[in-house]
Amino acid sequence: MNRRIILPLILLLSASVHSAQADWQLIWSDEFKKRGAVDPKKWNVETDFVRNEKAKQIYTDRPENITQKDGRLVLTARTERRRNGRYDPDGHSWLVTREYADYTSGSVNSAGKFSFKYGRVVIRAAIERGRGVWPALWLIGRSPGKTWPQCGEIDILEYISQDADRVHGTLHWDNSYAGPGKGRTVSWPAANLLRGFHEYEMIWTPEKIEFFYDGRQYYSFEIARAQTGDYNAFRNPFHLILNLAIGGWAENPDPKDYPRTFQIDYVRVYQDKNQSESEYYIDGQRKSVASSSAHARQRKSQSRANSKGRQRKGAKTPDQPAEETERKASD
Repeated sequence: MNRRIILPLILLLSASVHSAQADWQLIWSDEFKKRGAVDPKKWNVETDFVRNEKAKQIYTDRPENITQKDGRLVLTARTERRRNGRYDPDGHSWLVTREYADYTSGSVNSAGKFSFKYGRVVIRAAIERGRGVWPALWLIGRSPGKTWPQCGEIDILEYISQDADRVHGTLHWDNSYAGPGKGRTVSWPAANLLRGFHEYEMIWTPEKIEFFYDGRQYYSFEIARAQTGDYNAFRNPFHLILNLAIGGWAENPDPKDYPRTFQIDYVRVYQDKNQSESEYYIDGQRKSVASSSAHARQRKSQSRANSKGRQRKGAKTPDQPAEETERKASD
């Protein structure tokens, strides 16, 4: 959710066609059934200033900003002045030298508790409109020694108040802070987008990443296009982040519009039992749902690929296709 300048392309939604060969198995979920605090085995609650210097909010772990009730995770942004718990006037980062914020909100991540490589994420959520709101459902890569954006970022949903009828899905990578991003903005009538709950979905395979809105696909990206030398951000595990930011990429907030909520009904992550390269981590322990037959097929396929590679050593790589939408980080 680090920001960029956007040159949007708007695509009419097309019918979703999930792979008929996929055998999806649920590997991790949260239905938010327990009332009160989030499950500490699944989520880290973010506090104080975390990212996006231009954003207006400070995160807290108070129930006023983050709680579970009525079977939902409720993130609430409020107009209120709050002091930075890590304030240090002699620090070297705005994260500690900024003393106060005029808005509070909620954010959780699954870093160190759950991450995965390849799979399907389905999140049902409801957005409440308000000037300056910036809710997001996204993932950050877990690549040792890599910082943003080189570690990779997958934005399943971003909504900004000035684009009342749009859903944004975006990918980021590369090795510089001003590195490229690719994505697509889908237009949808605000009366529908802001009415009740909708499903936001991402399918990630070794070949591509696809975004869906209420079961309809609106973007597909070939992972090979993110290759940088021998490194590709989208071939490493990612963890989840759910948050409600204020300002930043969104317009300046109107304090009279708050409080505003971002509600998440469920988060479900699946992996394909036929995909041998899939893996996930619970508390750092690697796991896999891939069947033994899938592993056998993968070894056979790799053997054929290695054989072809020896025969075609030095062959040129085809040119990559044109990229749909350029996005560059701005802060």
